[in-house]
Amino acid sequence: MPPLLTTLVQLGGLQLVLASSALVRNKVLAERLGADGFGMFAQLAAVASLAATIAAFGFGMALKRHAAGAAGHDAQQALLAFANRATLQTGGMLVTLAALWLMVAHQPLAPLGLEEPGVTARWTAAVLIAFVPLQALLMQRVGFLAGLKDVRGMARGRAVAVVAVTLVGIPVVWHYGLLAAGLQAVALAAAAVFALNARLRKLGFDPWRVRTNTHPERGLVRLGVASLAAGFAVAGADVILRTAIIGTLSVAAGGHYQAGMALTLQLREAVLGSVGLLSIVGFTGARGVGERQATFKRLMDAAVPAAAVAFGTLAAFGRPLLTLLYSDAFAPAAVLLPGLLAGEFLTVAAWALAGPVLAEHATRAWLTFELAASGTRLTAGLILLEIAGLAGVGWAYTAAAATHALLLAAYVAWRGWLRIPVTQAVSVLIGSAAVVAAAQLPLAQTHAWAAWAAWAVPLTFAFASSYQSGGLHRTWTSVRQKTFARGA
Repeated sequence: MPPLLTTLVQLGGLQLVLASSALVRNKVLAERLGADGFGMFAQLAAVASLAATIAAFGFGMALKRHAAGAAGHDAQQALLAFANRATLQTGGMLVTLAALWLMVAHQPLAPLGLEEPGVTARWTAAVLIAFVPLQALLMQRVGFLAGLKDVRGMARGRAVAVVAVTLVGIPVVWHYGLLAAGLQAVALAAAAVFALNARLRKLGFDPWRVRTNTHPERGLVRLGVASLAAGFAVAGADVILRTAIIGTLSVAAGGHYQAGMALTLQLREAVLGSVGLLSIVGFTGARGVGERQATFKRLMDAAVPAAAVAFGTLAAFGRPLLTLLYSDAFAPAAVLLPGLLAGEFLTVAAWALAGPVLAEHATRAWLTFELAASGTRLTAGLILLEIAGLAGVGWAYTAAAATHALLLAAYVAWRGWLRIPVTQAVSVLIGSAAVVAAAQLPLAQTHAWAAWAAWAVPLTFAFASSYQSGGLHRTWTSVRQKTFARGA
């Protein structure tokens, strides 16, 4: 099996385990808490994730890039030690501030649209404070091991930890509800950090070493700050949109939004989460336009057909899947899927295009494009929420992804780092349109045949795309040649 495909399979296996366990946890939460409770927990978790993004200081992305290019084990350990220091300091400050706010504020959760959430929600928020530094350390370690290309070791330990905590936590969450869900989130992050620390020790690294001198790793800090700003913009826009949805519609609508977002994001990570990693690592070692061109082609040839099948399946069977994986109360989330899935398809192309930008250390340009995409999503989301309701928020996601991909494509072409073939650009646009078509027909029709007919659209495109890129063509040619050889 080619190395690229092997890595894709290994990373895909990890993401499949993570996504499957997340779906199980979401199912239990949805049945136990209902749409209102699920929306409340999603809002609290989103704020905790935003805080974790700040505490991580962008080192998840920065370590991925710099660990891959570091000159030896000692240099890699120094990068990890420097990141540890910054993450622990920032995380400690955020935990202190959050604890003080919960203690002194009269209605600490009111800014999130949760005016009178009750004592349980406050305790859940308090528990999720512990999630912040743990999640930040997890993001940092995942980035570091990804930069080392230790895919198999990272995947195995983390997958076992997540599955174990999920299985133990299901009956606890079902019995105790919202508070137990917060405890489970903390336990998941802690177990994953423990597993990745064990892997680091096996590779000869000290996972808790903290760099005490004040000399910064300038390249690491530069990319870390840029990644922090981008991550903050993405997570901040998401929290603002969630708050607007709760204020404009209801807390239950916030739960519907979380269900649609979680389902599409988990599918993207399970099937195509490795594209972003391989883009950064692959382009870092590429020399010249020819190697970049070959790397980009390999990524897109693998990603586009896979995206068509994965997103097309969810598009065609979105409503029954939402009902199955959550509950009947979450069926309204299906209106989000056309916009979300089209955006996810375009995001795959943006991931691949970001590789040469980061490999060439064009940090400012990369950050500018990330902020432009987040700004587009927030602005369009707030406007379209008033016009089209929850469905409008989904289309705002498409607008943001399109903005991001177009800016990256124009920039790498202008700098001469990559020549984007017209066939691949058209393939991404057609694939995105095929997914939208597959999602719209079942929404407009109540007959069972509509979903199956809609499913044929992205499947046909995936087959044609794979054949055009050469994968199916080479297989068919090989089979035909062997058949004729036997006949001769």
